[in-house]
This record gives sequence, C-alpha cells and structure tokens, in this order.
Amino acid sequence: MDMKAAVLFLFLAWPAVAACEGASFKDFINDSADGATFQQAIVIKDTADYSACKDKACLSSVFNESVFGQELDYVSSKHGVRGRNWEVSGFDAVDAYTLASDKFYDDLGVDLFSSGKKIVIHFDITSPVHALRGQKYY
Repeated sequence: MDMKAAVLFLFLAWPAVAACEGASFKDFINDSADGATFQQAIVIKDTADYSACKDKACLSSVFNESVFGQELDYVSSKHGVRGRNWEVSGFDAVDAYTLASDKFYDDLGVDLFSSGKKIVIHFDITSPVHALRGQKYY
C-alpha cells in the first residue's frame, strides 16, 4: 500500500473516528517524547483488528481508523477537546514518510486555538504498517 495514499485516506475516514475525542491516550510507548521531531515521534502501537477483512479496501479502512484514531486520542490527551481547543490543520499539513530502511512516520498538523499556534506532531507508525503488510489480502 502506498503510504501517502493511506494517510490521505485517514482524512477521508476521519468522521468515522471522531467519536474518540476526549479519550485518554494509553497506547503510546514514547511517553517522554512530544512528537516535535522524528527522533521524538510518538510511537503508535498496532491495535487494528483485521479479522473481518476480506479485501484490501477493508484492510486500508481498518488501518486508517486505528492509526488516525490513536493520533487524535494523543492530541486530545495533550491539548483538550477537538473543535473546542484544537483542530487538524488540513490535508496539506499531513504526510507520511519512510525513513531509514524500515521506519514509517506520519505527521499530523494541529491548530491550537488558545495560542493560535500551528504545530506538527510526528508519529512513528512502523508497527501498524508492518501489521498491515502482514495481512493475507494486503
């Protein structure tokens, strides 16, 4: 799967995961990091359940909902309620990267309403990418 296409799909699927607002983010590993750089990327775990998927489209949907949902949970845990305290900046502020030989990253652009700042948070999505690639219908 083309990672840029997968990340773009994240935003097409965001309404399906918007209900996670305000949830506490429990699944990141790098709890001493803030996502400000690739070296401080927030590590996203693979939490996707692909068991019901029988085609690539389903795999992509489950992958995107899992990764984007965790990203939203993380931002909510740090910056408050989406729509009241912050919002995703838009498609142009989001990208996926492959660095080194086997590491995958995703950026999430965020507008912070109280300060007016626009920030970019880096997420290490290596584990979910490997899990997706290991699926039968990938």
